[in-house]
Amino acid sequence: MVLTVGIKLCDLQTKALESQLKAVEAQNEVLNQTQYDRALSMINSQRELFDKERVSLEKQVADLSASGKDRNKEIAQLQQRLSALDSAKRAVEEKAQALSKTMFMLMQEMWESGKSKLPGQPAVPSR
Repeated sequence: MVLTVGIKLCDLQTKALESQLKAVEAQNEVLNQTQYDRALSMINSQRELFDKERVSLEKQVADLSASGKDRNKEIAQLQQRLSALDSAKRAVEEKAQALSKTMFMLMQEMWESGKSKLPGQPAVPSR
């Protein structure tokens, strides 16, 4: 009789742990789609736009230089825009690094807290 009750309790605990595991997996999935992922996606889009604009500006400078006309003022303006673009891209790169560092720390913290016990799982008393 005691053995039967023990087995049933063990089965109940196993089912409870399985549902906790599913809940944690669902929570991890949600975390993968957090504001950090969206921010990183936006930063990558900004990088891509900066790169395309830089190529376009460099082409304009090359075209003006090759035209043979005296376009020094226009070339200087385009080079200023290139410089401003490079500064903006550096700022975006710094944000991306900070965001990646934050994401890494967050994931590490989640892993360490999950390693000790699952959320909602009572702590096992030490003997």
